[in-house]
Amino acid sequence: ISVSSKVLMSALVLWALIWPGNANTILSAWNGSMLNTFNTFYVIAVGLFAFFLFALAIIPSAGRRKLGGVDTVPEFSNFSWFSMMFGAGLGVGLMVFATAEPLGLLGSNPVILDGTVAANSADAVESAYRYTFLHYGFHAWAIYVVTGLSLAYYAYTRDMPLTIRSALTHLFGASTNG
Repeated sequence: ISVSSKVLMSALVLWALIWPGNANTILSAWNGSMLNTFNTFYVIAVGLFAFFLFALAIIPSAGRRKLGGVDTVPEFSNFSWFSMMFGAGLGVGLMVFATAEPLGLLGSNPVILDGTVAANSADAVESAYRYTFLHYGFHAWAIYVVTGLSLAYYAYTRDMPLTIRSALTHLFGASTNG
């Protein structure tokens, strides 16, 4: 981690510790403006991720491409790989958050916060489950898969470190090296 990011994070933490009210007001306003500014971008980006994965699934040549080079042999079978992904990702989320997340969203979710639905009502149950399904649905997993594919491609095919910065090398060039 670079020195500048450590200094910035330390300054933010100190600011929040010394002046919590001021930090809360300013950071909440900043968060709201970021959400309002990039909401459309986020929705479009997630849709493009899902479309990209659908295109990869139907284009035969994309399915034959190997991560790790031409001569590599997969360490795990498809069934074993799917079982590990389910157990590590979706399985844990379903076991832990299957009831906790809807209960948490029952009193506070975007539909309740904007006043459309009363908290802890029958309509709130429906909106709580709707947001839970959003968090565990296809579009959320599209984000994870595209991120994982980009990391795997640069790590195993291009022999770069298994970091986000490796996947951003084509966008930012050598400045991603620190």
